[in-house]
Amino acid sequence: MRLCGVNVTVSLLGVVLKPHALMRMAERGITRENVERVLASQVETIEVRFGRKAAFGNVNGRDLLVVYQTRNRDNEVITTFWIDKDGLRKYGFSRI
Repeated sequence: MRLCGVNVTVSLLGVVLKPHALMRMAERGITRENVERVLASQVETIEVRFGRKAAFGNVNGRDLLVVYQTRNRDNEVITTFWIDKDGLRKYGFSRI
């Protein structure tokens, strides 16, 4: 979408990427689209510390874990990283 001559990414999910998440995404080669894909089509979501949730999904044949919290109807992404099946089990996921 273009707004005042500038390309703008519009998300219907209300995804807010916190500064820590943006740093880690850049380090790990994870895009906003990857995160939005997981949040839109989660394989499983579990409760983690501090009232946050962790969700995982498959992106291009790899499992991506997204840690987020819901605030004011937005999903605030705290961090995200690629993970293997053993790591998913350690976090407590069962639909692997």
